[in-house]
Amino acid sequence: EKEILEYLIKSGGVVDLVVVTLLRVNSGSTKEYLGKALFNLLCRSEFRSNLIEVDVLEALTELGKIDNLELLDLCVRSVYNISCEVQKFGEKMLELRLVDMLCARAAGSPHIAGYKANNNVKLVCGKALANMSFNSSLAMNIANCENTADALHSINNIQNEESIYTISVIAFNVSFLSKCTSLADTSVVPILVNIIKTGSVLCVQLCVAALTNFSLYKVYHPQLTVVAIAPLIQST
Repeated sequence: EKEILEYLIKSGGVVDLVVVTLLRVNSGSTKEYLGKALFNLLCRSEFRSNLIEVDVLEALTELGKIDNLELLDLCVRSVYNISCEVQKFGEKMLELRLVDMLCARAAGSPHIAGYKANNNVKLVCGKALANMSFNSSLAMNIANCENTADALHSINNIQNEESIYTISVIAFNVSFLSKCTSLADTSVVPILVNIIKTGSVLCVQLCVAALTNFSLYKVYHPQLTVVAIAPLIQST
């Protein structure tokens, strides 16, 4: 309720919750309650800025490192909700290195702590990355991240309308950056070509535009020649 949340913020109760969370308390049930409480707090858009200022989002990302699927789901859904206001909270996302976290989660990197992401979590990671790709600084992070190609490959394996659209948006936005060359000779070009063959009109348009932008860089030419030219001609 609004009145309760106002009281928690003014009295410092939210800060206390964040401190307890970041102390990595040992009780599993306490962690779950904390995660649910912090997630619910962030759902109130009128207080979101205040809550992010006192590191509620950081606390949730820490809870995501615990070996608990429910907490991981709350973590990535919180990041997704914040990503819907990417122009407002972009700097905080950069500070928390959320692109690296999302890509590692979606890619199933063994170097990140916590429960292994299922398809639902991977898809939410992808949707958050798609929102973040509309911010130039975060899009640069996506282009630079070592797990981006693997993340897109993993999201593509979900094979539903949302996952395909998500990949198309990310590839399109990143393709405008010179750093997109880091995706050359990866699975990204074959994924986009496959979407062109089978995807919706909007996704096909985004993927064709992304491949066109990739073609501006010589590093892409060998792969585009072998994999993409014939499908592109057939799609016109």
